Amino acid sequence: DMRLAVAAPASEIRDGSLAAEARSVALLMAGAFYRQSGEILRAREQLDQAAKSGSTEVGLIAEREMELLTIETEFQRRAIDHFKRSLEAGEVKGSPREPLCIYLLGELHRRLGDDVEARRWFDQADAHPAARPELRERIEEQRKLLK
Repeated sequence: DMRLAVAAPASEIRDGSLAAEARSVALLMAGAFYRQSGEILRAREQLDQAAKSGSTEVGLIAEREMELLTIETEFQRRAIDHFKRSLEAGEVKGSPREPLCIYLLGELHRRLGDDVEARRWFDQADAHPAARPELRERIEEQRKLLK
């Protein structure tokens, strides 16, 4: 924040406390970016560092973001359960939505950091005879994000 830099005493600039605050804000912003991108694990790492390295305000914001990540993770796990039950019950069997549901299982696992499961579901969606070309392209993009 430019106002902070202008108002900061020269001693703060010399001793690095302003630089430390800027770093913690950058970590907070990176965490928010990763969360928005669905990269839960990376978001958590950045937010955890921000919470430990920043001012009280940055720490509180980072902790709140981590609480929201926890809730988001829980709902992603619930979504996985619902998609699996839907597939097992045959609710989408033979429909054009079936490969999309399979793909979404892969994407949810990828976002939760379970690359092995994500790859398994992506492979299954890609091999599905009803998978559309645009879905296959998306699968290939998401595979590249896996470790």
